[in-house]
Amino acid sequence: MLPPNYLITDLRDLFSILNFNEALFIKKIKEYQPTLLIVIADGTIRGESELPRLIKETKLYEKIAIIPYSESIDYGWKHGSIYRLKTFNKE
Repeated sequence: MLPPNYLITDLRDLFSILNFNEALFIKKIKEYQPTLLIVIADGTIRGESELPRLIKETKLYEKIAIIPYSESIDYGWKHGSIYRLKTFNKE
């Protein structure tokens, strides 16, 4: 599954490219409406901690899964959330 535009392959990069402009970020997400969004909760990169709130503000997505923190698996430190477009047809 590929995003509808390469600009939104990495939400952190997109937010940075937009100079951390929240309104423009929300506008891009609404414009392209990818089916799934994955937000890694690393929290060490500028703007990253705002992403879940901005996704919620679009009113287009529902959180469908939480990726738990786990030291017992490789890359287990990469925890976060998965969001799905509310209009996604589950059939």
